[in-house]
Amino acid sequence: MGAHFCISLSLCLIAPTTKLSAMKTRYSILVIYLHQLIGKSYAQIECSNDSDCESVYGTTESLCVEGFCSNPYVKGCLQSLPTFDKNLLWNSDGLRVCNSEDKDKSLRGVVCREQNEHLNYQEIRLSPGNWESAIFNAWIIQIILSEMVGVPVTIETGTKDINNFYSTDLGFAYPVDAYPFEALERANALGGNCTKDTSEPCSHMMTEVWDGQNENILIFNDKNEVEPGEGIGYSGRNGFYITSSTARKYPELNIYYGLQGEKYREKLASIFKRPQTWKEYCDLQIDNTCIETDEVAQRPPNDAEEGAKYFLEGYYNGYFHATNENRCDINPNCTGHVVATPCDWSFYTEQQLYWNEIYLQSSGSETPNRAYTYGQILDIMDASKLNDSDIVVTWWEPEPRIKKYNLTLVQLPRAEFTCLENRVQERCDDELDVRQGTKEGSCDYVSSVLQKVIATSLREETYIDDETVRSPAYDFLKSFSFRTRDMDTILDEWFSRGVDTSGHDARLAVCNWVQANADYIQRFIPEGYPRLFESSEFETPLTWTAFSASILVMCSIFLTVVVSKRYGHTRALKFAQIKFLFLTLIGYTLWIIGALLISLKPTKYICTSAAWFVNIGYTFAFVPLLVKVAAIVKVSNHSRRMMRIKIDISTMYARVALAVAIVIIYMIFWTVIDSPTVQSHLDLKDGGTVEIVEKCGSENDAWYVASFLWRFCLLLIGAFLSVQSRKIAKQFNEAAVIAILCYSRFTFFVMLVILRYLDLDASVEASSESLLYSFDAFSSIIIYFVPKFFEAHKNHVDSIRREQRRMSSIDASRRMTDVGLGEEDRTPNRPVYLFTDNPDSNSVINDSRASFHQECSEENCEANAANDYSINGTASTNGVNTAIAEVMPAIAEVEDVHTS
Repeated sequence: MGAHFCISLSLCLIAPTTKLSAMKTRYSILVIYLHQLIGKSYAQIECSNDSDCESVYGTTESLCVEGFCSNPYVKGCLQSLPTFDKNLLWNSDGLRVCNSEDKDKSLRGVVCREQNEHLNYQEIRLSPGNWESAIFNAWIIQIILSEMVGVPVTIETGTKDINNFYSTDLGFAYPVDAYPFEALERANALGGNCTKDTSEPCSHMMTEVWDGQNENILIFNDKNEVEPGEGIGYSGRNGFYITSSTARKYPELNIYYGLQGEKYREKLASIFKRPQTWKEYCDLQIDNTCIETDEVAQRPPNDAEEGAKYFLEGYYNGYFHATNENRCDINPNCTGHVVATPCDWSFYTEQQLYWNEIYLQSSGSETPNRAYTYGQILDIMDASKLNDSDIVVTWWEPEPRIKKYNLTLVQLPRAEFTCLENRVQERCDDELDVRQGTKEGSCDYVSSVLQKVIATSLREETYIDDETVRSPAYDFLKSFSFRTRDMDTILDEWFSRGVDTSGHDARLAVCNWVQANADYIQRFIPEGYPRLFESSEFETPLTWTAFSASILVMCSIFLTVVVSKRYGHTRALKFAQIKFLFLTLIGYTLWIIGALLISLKPTKYICTSAAWFVNIGYTFAFVPLLVKVAAIVKVSNHSRRMMRIKIDISTMYARVALAVAIVIIYMIFWTVIDSPTVQSHLDLKDGGTVEIVEKCGSENDAWYVASFLWRFCLLLIGAFLSVQSRKIAKQFNEAAVIAILCYSRFTFFVMLVILRYLDLDASVEASSESLLYSFDAFSSIIIYFVPKFFEAHKNHVDSIRREQRRMSSIDASRRMTDVGLGEEDRTPNRPVYLFTDNPDSNSVINDSRASFHQECSEENCEANAANDYSINGTASTNGVNTAIAEVMPAIAEVEDVHTS
């Protein structure tokens, strides 16, 4: 068992920088160089099998991968804790939501879950500072959003290194920039979507911003790039700190009175010596090397990088030396040493020391204020603790090293509002007198609530979405805060474990806090989240009613076909053109199949098929009737003008085929371009439950509008023809029926249009649509076919009676023959007259026709009559009635034809 570290944790902890300072380029280059040189900070535990990891981490979730223990929280923090209430998680199986850093697609569904297909929450990118409390703050937000509400979250580091709580290798990468305001600008430029382009840093929020950045917040707020800063709940303060041992030895140093003035110069110079790098220590030796080991250095440094270190555990223990800057005997301007932070941190060290006459000065390598990097400061504090050396360091709280190094705060003059207003802002200026500012700003630091700064695009992009699918991230980030004691608890637990400080220990401390404070966290999660999805109930009594109605109408159509076949020889149906009636019934059949499909639970194929059947069926059911009536109207109009006209039945069929072909072509385009399919609509219910409502539809509603317009045009044509045919002979006049039929269909048409645009439950809408189609078809059959069936039945009964009378006549004739009537008294070839209402149009049918009439049966007579009056014949203009009779091949009994 052993720990595998990057070269040194202290080297991995890079000094925070800000792109807004004058030192931007210098620090950025340094940090990027060190990142490339040593990579991210990590401390994986070596292992030979999974049991090694279980023994160290106490969980079976960590596996031995390539000789190192993996992150036990790769699937999520909260699901790994058996005592956590799983009802508070966004996903029933407890897995976190996947984010853009989950590159291995094969692991999706294994270590994380994709977002619900109905949601598309924008990934949140966080920019913590490059110090631990800010990183832990970001991790807490990542856990809550990723596991409790299902919003993907990643951490922006400014490099390719990943600082993800769920990182498989337990990486702990410190971001390059402390306050990357430009990353928030970048998010705004990308419309809030940081996943669009990862070539430059991008983030939605800085998680911990100190009051030294107030001016920058105002600048970017004026540019509408960030919202005003808001408190994150816990407070922080900077200050001068000495070790507890120093405070015990020199209690007067706890307050600036014991530091201030010329009289304390020599004392400070003698107490606070300057730290020496490994190389500097070796140079102090007699042979200028460290070949001879001693209690300070176990060996010489291997390279320049090691030579620049102030501490390396097990090899160099650090050393504090009174340099010429400390020796007041040779240097009247001698000073003690202070460990100062980089100039772009929120410290006012030079201003405070100069105007309070505290003779301390930093001796680091960072210009312009001779500061130390973050890693160097940690090395110096490690060396001080190990050697019990006296140091003064500028540091901050909350920070775990306050307790680790037993640091005590030094009090400076009390801060007042005037002092805070006069803080120097040009802390990184090359001129010393500029950096020192004015006396009015030299007071002590004050505790201040730390701030979060959010990019303006996050709110804008969040509230574009409908409430049902709106991300809870913005509202949560705005409201979430936690207390100073919470951060202290996390930092203390992190350092107290001491197993894997830069990997598992930090994650364990954060995860334990989230679990222990679940009730506290819940108050910040917007009401109604996480969204719970449930499919709406489609099969209801109304859907079964619609399904049953379509079946019943289908049966009525079949019955209509049977009756039409049964009475097809009658005059009523022959006048109505029996073949066109069958075409109409085919249309009704297709139409009702579509209505039946609409009543079923929608699928892609049902939606497409229903649209085809309804539109083609509607056309087939109406167009043959319109074509037939149009032909009658045309013959009638020509007859009145004494004009000859030739009607070809094949042309009439072609017109029907053309109308159907137009609809078929339209449906092909519709299906190919924007096929009717299942569309999900989300209905937000109380408590955050979202009902998934599925119904048929297309992306563009214009397809449905066009189909409704087509039906409306057919209704207009029908209404026009009903008016045109109102004066035609009674036997062929369907004006009243067509008018009633159009009125009925128009009524249902209006109801369908209204239904289409009502906000109804999908099941209710589909069932209602199916019922309307069924009722429309059924009423059409009642209106058009039932009267004809009554008339046909009457014709049939009359023909039977005529046949009975004819048979009686024949019997009577035979009886007359039997009693001896003479041959001359029987007149079989006596002419038969066809009478019309127009005396001028009376015709005489020759004796052979009369003879034929006497000898043929009812069925044969009608068939032959139909053949005699073929629609392919040429109609004479000897009157409207005769012309129409010749057009319509349905004259069944010549002697009973009465035309008007």
